[in-house]
Parts: sequence; structure tokens; C-alpha cells
Amino acid sequence: MKKTLVLIITLILCLGASAEDGHQLWLRYQQTHAQVNAPQGGEILNTACRELRNYWLGQAINLQLVSQNIVAPEGYTFDGKTLKASTESGLLYGAYALLREQTVRGTAKGIILKSTPKSKYRILNHWDNLDGSIERGYAGKSIFWNS
Repeated sequence: MKKTLVLIITLILCLGASAEDGHQLWLRYQQTHAQVNAPQGGEILNTACRELRNYWLGQAINLQLVSQNIVAPEGYTFDGKTLKASTESGLLYGAYALLREQTVRGTAKGIILKSTPKSKYRILNHWDNLDGSIERGYAGKSIFWNS
């Protein structure tokens, strides 16, 4: 009788449980309506603006495309008020870096960032090395390189 009762209680508790599917990964932000000031741009810049507008918890933020090469083509700097990059892609990478940093810190205050990629273009956040090997080697050779 005790076993049956424990089984029934366990079954009832299990049926009421729900699991997260994990599809949001680290992008678990609360919805906001932040002020974002940006120049006119294409789809990439519009995506950066939309993400910051919807999820940035800090004060008004300025996005600026700079003609001087202060950073690599897909790099960015953020001084606490202005996100600067020489390309729209740089602004998008910077926007996601800001949101990631905000999530890790638990606040948008005091964030200062600079990123200068070592290669001309950023590659997937993947364990493949530029020589065609894979970081831990468990899966053989990289599928992205002919080697």
C-alpha cells in the first residue's frame, strides 16, 4: 500500500513538472523599450537596433559608424554611452556583446568594452582552428576546411 501511494504521489508530481527546452540559450532577456539612437542603415544595423531597443536595460545608447579605422572591420568599442564600429556587422557584434555582458553582470551599469578580432572576419563560435584541426579532436577534422 505504501509503495502504491508513493508511486501515485511521484506520478502526480512528475506530471506537473515542466522542463525548459533551452532554445533561448544565453538570450534570456526581459523585454524593455530602450532608447537607441542610430544612423540609417541596412538590415544588419536594424537588427542591432531592434535587439538593443528590446533588451537593453541601461540608459539611452548611441550606435555610431565611424570612418576612421579605430577598430578592425568587425570590431567595436563601447564607452558606456556610445557603441562605435566601422561596419554594421561590428555594431551587431557589439550589441550582442553588450547584452551578454549585461546578463553576466546582472546590470548594464559600468560596461566598457572593446573587441578587435585577430582575423579579418569573425568565424562561427566553433571549436575549429584555422589550420583545419578541431580544438579537442573528438570529431576528426574540421568540416569547414579542405585539408
